[in-house]
Amino acid sequence: MKGGVKIYSVLIAEDDSALRFVYRKMKVWTEYGFRVSAEAASGTEALKIFDKQSFDLIFTDIRMPFMDGLDLLAEVRKRGTDIPVVLVSSYDDFEYARRGLVLGAFDYLLKPADEKKLGELLSRAEIFLGGNSDKPELNECVVRVLNEKIPGGGEDVFLRKVCGYLSKNTHRTVSMSDAADALGVSKDYFGKTFKRRAGVAFGEFYKAVRVEYAKTLLDTGNYKNYEISEKLGYSDPDYFTKVFKEVTGVTPSQYKNAGNRNTNFIIF
Repeated sequence: MKGGVKIYSVLIAEDDSALRFVYRKMKVWTEYGFRVSAEAASGTEALKIFDKQSFDLIFTDIRMPFMDGLDLLAEVRKRGTDIPVVLVSSYDDFEYARRGLVLGAFDYLLKPADEKKLGELLSRAEIFLGGNSDKPELNECVVRVLNEKIPGGGEDVFLRKVCGYLSKNTHRTVSMSDAADALGVSKDYFGKTFKRRAGVAFGEFYKAVRVEYAKTLLDTGNYKNYEISEKLGYSDPDYFTKVFKEVTGVTPSQYKNAGNRNTNFIIF
């Protein structure tokens, strides 16, 4: 912390010493609250440094001697961390970059990275990293599903941010792309990170949240099934009924007739 502002630590892995110098001197790092704290000339060296120090972001070339950027990314992920890893590649390495995204890379830049594009990426990384100490308020629907499907998930920063976003948007339909944009990450990264941390796919979790919200609407006694279906964004009331039963084991009508609040339905 400096003056109350979080400074994010960056590890650069690049075998070209001239490029390392160029990257290190870029002013864009400080503009977005980042600082280059360490450098490495290979993935092997970077991993040794990573195991000894704490970093918030890794900026790595893909093609390096001894251990390339993809292997570095894989090793970092094996350590159970979702630290953003940015891959830098040439046009010829595009297939490598695509594989990197599959492995959980935050994003990639074409080599040599310029300050404008790096700035755009750092802006998103800042959103993703920012507020690690924040505790966004969660509504009751989201809390119930979180406790049922992901015990202890409320202590995970990433999951807490996702749940905070869903809590603010329970009343409307959102997509995984919407949630990813809100956190400043790619849809692919979001999906893989959520599944890895939660143990369930985002779609499954979100479906349970929507059904939980539907239950609160049924509890009021003020809405008909088709009205709730419309509120949840389901154009077909029959499909809404199918989804509701899939999650709760009963239809909306059965739930309502059973005395709803006094009946415990398991969310699976």
